[in-house]
Amino acid sequence: MREREFSRLVGRLEAALGKRVRVLRDEAPPPSAIDSFQLDGRHRLSVAGGLTEQEKALICLFLGEWRQNRVQEPDSGEPLAILEKWLKLTEVRGGLPHPPPSVEELFRKERVPFLAVHPALSGKRMSGLKRVVSSYFEDQAWLVPLNRAESLLLLPLSFIYGEDTKDQKKGLEETAQGLVEVIITEAGEDVRVVVHPAVGEAHLLPRAIATLREVWRIGRTHRPADPVYTTWQFSLEKLLESVDEERVNQFLADVSSTPFWEDEELCQTLEAFLEQDLNVSETARRMFIHRNTLIYRLERLRQESGLDARRFEDAVRIRLALRLSRLFR
Repeated sequence: MREREFSRLVGRLEAALGKRVRVLRDEAPPPSAIDSFQLDGRHRLSVAGGLTEQEKALICLFLGEWRQNRVQEPDSGEPLAILEKWLKLTEVRGGLPHPPPSVEELFRKERVPFLAVHPALSGKRMSGLKRVVSSYFEDQAWLVPLNRAESLLLLPLSFIYGEDTKDQKKGLEETAQGLVEVIITEAGEDVRVVVHPAVGEAHLLPRAIATLREVWRIGRTHRPADPVYTTWQFSLEKLLESVDEERVNQFLADVSSTPFWEDEELCQTLEAFLEQDLNVSETARRMFIHRNTLIYRLERLRQESGLDARRFEDAVRIRLALRLSRLFR
């Protein structure tokens, strides 16, 4: 049993470090240029080659978890603390290919990552947030603080869909909306939430977090009033970010001599109109304005800029102008 435990630990460390790792008996003299770490009363771990401080910290994290798993039940909750430490270490080191074994065990089921961005929370307020989220999701959710202003929530995909996994994107967005509402109403915290498709392996989680943060940055620029963003909704905005400021200004000048994108009320109207697929009646209903008011605003835009938002080609130009005008504000 002990040999299998040692073999698994050595394999994980070698994969993470890219260096040879051995288990030696205490009575054996350590080779030169070897870093040693005590395993138990009779064995120690040796790693060939010099180690950085970050690599030493990683080894200590693996060993600490290994010792805890030998004396604790797997459902003791401790692996979540290991997950939190490992995620923070990946940010310091810039990514680790293999997580500790207990973190891998947490992902036997696919889990959906949600990034909750909120005001900086003290320990007491963070505990309150955890209680609210745990209650709302019937103790199925894991809330892992990434820092005082960001929390990662991991929810089993099966909890959202059960056996029916059709139309996943809609279900994930609705779950994110519900998460925002419960945090605001029950925890009293202002929050924005970004949702990512389900992750089935722990080593994919750091990359998912990086994507969530990128979408948060883009969403805050282009849709600052929205409470929920998804990682699949900003493909156009990501493409436009590669355009330099000079070309953006030239495009805007070509589109319209009148900077309609500086009129906040008109921008909101156009955004709603585009979201409703150029449907006048539905847009007016969603905005709680009279149909004639909407038509008046669209007509004013046509007279001042020459753009008719009811025409597909002009609608495309308008959308691009709205997106590009936000990039260099």
